[in-house]
Parts: sequence; structure tokens; C-alpha cells
Amino acid sequence: MAKSDLTIVIPTYNEGDIIESSLKRISEALGSRRSQTEIIIADDGKDDLPIVIERSGRSFGFFVVRVIRNENRLGKGESVGRAFKSSGSNIVGFIDIDLSVAPSFIHDAIREIKNGNDICIASRVGNRFKSDKSLITSIVATIFSFIHQRLIFGRGRTFTDTQCGFKFFKHEVALDLFRDLVAMGGLFDLEILSKAVRQGYKISELKVPRINDRVGKKTITWIITHESFSLWRIFCKYRLGFKI
Repeated sequence: MAKSDLTIVIPTYNEGDIIESSLKRISEALGSRRSQTEIIIADDGKDDLPIVIERSGRSFGFFVVRVIRNENRLGKGESVGRAFKSSGSNIVGFIDIDLSVAPSFIHDAIREIKNGNDICIASRVGNRFKSDKSLITSIVATIFSFIHQRLIFGRGRTFTDTQCGFKFFKHEVALDLFRDLVAMGGLFDLEILSKAVRQGYKISELKVPRINDRVGKKTITWIITHESFSLWRIFCKYRLGFKI
């Protein structure tokens, strides 16, 4: 791999308290590959995260670590897409800062892309009712997943876990899929997979163990109202063909 042939985007929202520990774990998992890896922190928050990174003065062995902070909140999908646009790497991907998928799987994702796939995603397997810290969150997520599979994908290809925060792409594919998104929040994963299936991109799915997820910062009420709206927008655009 040439220098910075791999870009990893980490979307954040007021994550200054854990950013250094997550970077350390990613660096350790990448081993010698870290010196060829660009880290972009796509920040949608208002905390001291950029200061934490600057003061630490630590690159953790990466080729570069840089922060792109939005002046106004854009949402996770648009933040990730904006970071991808600023990358010059051949392979780009994003992982959630809580590392709900072990960063060691990054090597597998790179291999899948190099073997001819356009996209490689991780799908968590296991009983989320045992791993989630909130029963209500588990119930809501299960209901949304059931609706996703049937409303958006219909009888076409489905995925075990559309919302897993671990997805890697050929750079040009990422730029295509993250263009003109209609999902306003966390459902952008569902939208890009829907676009990828319809456009015939080759997708590899890694099955990874489900581990304990941290409690999110969004309330259940916020999730239900905003994600329901996003789901409706995705359904209108990709199933009904409406322009939104």
C-alpha cells in the first residue's frame, strides 16, 4: 500500500472523552499498516475534541490524524460523506467510535475490497437483548430492523445488520453512494446499502460477534421520531420513486 492508501473516518458527536482510547485500539489492531493509514475524525459536536487531539500531540503511529469539525450540525451521514470527499485514498471506510466491531476486522475488509468487492460491511450476529444496555433500545432496534428489511429491500437482497457502524468502500464507490442522501440521521447506512443494491455494486458481508454496545446519547423519543421520518424518505425515493 502507498502512503495513506487507506482512510478511516470516525464520526463523532461530543466524544472528546474517549477519542484517544479508541485511536489507541485502532492503532494497535492495524499494526504496521497504521503508518500508511489516514484517520479523519468527522466531528459534528461542540465539545473540546479538537483541542484534545491537538494537545495530545500523538499520531498513534498513523500517517496523519486530522479533525473535520462541522460549523453547523450536519448529521452522521453527511459528515462521513464530507470526510470521504477530502480523502485521496483508494480505500475508505468508517467505523463507530465505540468500536462495536473489533478494529482487527479492518484487515478483513481491506482484503475483501482488494479481492474485487466494491463494498465490505460488517454485520453483528448474536442476541442483542443480551448485549444492549437498554431493553427499550433493543426492542426499538428490532422493530426498525424488521421494517427496514421488508419496506426497503422487499424480496431483494437483505442484510443481517444494516446499521452496523463498520463499512468500507472503493473510494469512487463511496463518493457515488454518499451523494444526495435523503436520510437525515442514523439511517444513512440503510440508504447507501439500498443504493448499492440497486446500482449493482458487489457487496461482501463480514459476520462479526455482537459485543456490548454503549448507551447512545440520543433519547428513544428522538430516535423514533427522526428515524421514522428518515425511513419514510428512503421508502419514497427508492421504493416508490418519488423525488423528495
